Amino acid sequence: MAHSPVFIRFLVVATLAACTGCVVVNPSNVRVSGFNSSRADSGPPAAPYASALQNVIEQQSAVRAELDARDWVEVNEEIDDWVTETRKLMGYADTAHDPKRFRAYCNELLAAFEPLRQAAARQDPVAARERLEACNPILNRFSRDFPLTATTPPPSHPTSDAPENRQPSRVP
Repeated sequence: MAHSPVFIRFLVVATLAACTGCVVVNPSNVRVSGFNSSRADSGPPAAPYASALQNVIEQQSAVRAELDARDWVEVNEEIDDWVTETRKLMGYADTAHDPKRFRAYCNELLAAFEPLRQAAARQDPVAARERLEACNPILNRFSRDFPLTATTPPPSHPTSDAPENRQPSRVP
């Protein structure tokens, strides 16, 4: 007994639904997607700036790859992209626990790009590599002081609700 393609699709979808738990069906194109509810509780949420900071960190690798290939046009384009990504990151400063330091790190990184750009313009691989590596401490401080997960920094001063800050009650 031969079954129609529609019936076979129905059987496949029904079987997958029973196995995975959740199915999205598009009549013109059957797609199956599983739902994992444990993912929602898998850890702290990402910081608002996390994606932008990750892009800035990853851009260093893109510059390094082009530098290793000695493709100077691409090195300069990747540096330009790095500048753009760093400026985007700076836009998130007010979402960080220390916006002033966040901006300072961005500005420090932006300033480090100019000597790198000059070394690339001279097509000097040794100087370019040194200038690229000079960005490491800045990126390390950034990653250390501004984690990718949303965390609450410790308060810089005791709150007025803390027991040691409460005034003794006066009884008349």
